[in-house]
Amino acid sequence: MKKKLYLISYAIVQIVVSIYMIIFTDNLVTKQMETMEDTFKMFPAEIQTMMTEMYSVETIRSSFVITAVAGIVLGLILLWIFLKDKVSRSKGLALGLSIASVLLFGSGIVAVMAIVGVILIAMTPKDVTVKKEKKEMQKLRVLKVTKKDLLWVIVLVLAYCSQFFVVDFINSVTLAIIFDVCYNVLIFALVIYIFNKRLKRDFSAFKNNIGGYVGFIFKWWGIMLGLSLIAGIIRMIFGGAIETANQNALNNMPLWYVGPLAIAWAPVVEEGIFRGGLRRFIKNDKVFIILSAVLFGLLHTIGTEVGLYNILIQSLQYVVMGFVMAYTYVKTNNIFVNMGIHCLQNTIGVLVMILTSFV
Repeated sequence: MKKKLYLISYAIVQIVVSIYMIIFTDNLVTKQMETMEDTFKMFPAEIQTMMTEMYSVETIRSSFVITAVAGIVLGLILLWIFLKDKVSRSKGLALGLSIASVLLFGSGIVAVMAIVGVILIAMTPKDVTVKKEKKEMQKLRVLKVTKKDLLWVIVLVLAYCSQFFVVDFINSVTLAIIFDVCYNVLIFALVIYIFNKRLKRDFSAFKNNIGGYVGFIFKWWGIMLGLSLIAGIIRMIFGGAIETANQNALNNMPLWYVGPLAIAWAPVVEEGIFRGGLRRFIKNDKVFIILSAVLFGLLHTIGTEVGLYNILIQSLQYVVMGFVMAYTYVKTNNIFVNMGIHCLQNTIGVLVMILTSFV
């Protein structure tokens, strides 16, 4: 009982602190800037200049909002698990989300409580019966792939890659907008058509076992979030910018356009290509996961970053995301699982953009 009360308290504190961060973002940013300016004085002038560029008011504000939004989402999921006494059943999910909270907040009361929470959750015995049921539920059979299926995937990839070449020949803003809309609709329709049979089969399985699949999605999203934060730190240590050029481009687009593109289009199209399409050619699990992750990362930086080193280092977080989504696809053989993780990640990103525009 004491353990349950502590875990519930930890989740509530995380939610409250996250809401506080959103409400008082400006005050927190000001204090953070003052602290960092004092810290910068300890370093040589060149390093001071570099760190000042990296940690501007805008980047720190975005960091606070991202932490707050993710903290609220993680806190609500954990609170539901703790209130329903589902720690033993959803031990992996609870553990993954708590570790993500530690990495997300870094220090302070939430991080300390999350560390204790991780220890308590790790000590909780796992319900083996439920684990066996989930394994049977998650793994779907592999569908037969014909030469026609492979040909359609090649057509899809060529159509997807055309965006990197055609745009250079369009000088008119109006024509660029028209092309962009037509292109997005065409690619989306192609994915639905090519993977029609698989989408129907996978959605039926997802709908029939929605509880297990949703828990699996949140578990691996939490793991992906934690790994992504680590990748982001490594990326910046090796000279990467706070935000990738791809993210900067999205930030400069209107929300009415970015919202549907990120939440609906990207999860369907990118998972269809990088997971569903690539899997038709590569049967070896390890080769598929690695290649899918690397291609997913590079395709998010090749068209936007300058220089080979910058392309590689800035792709690190996308590679990590691609790795997790490829791994979950191998584990479940249900494309709606990785679509769900992708959609959840992008929805959080859109919410952060909306909140950042108001604070």
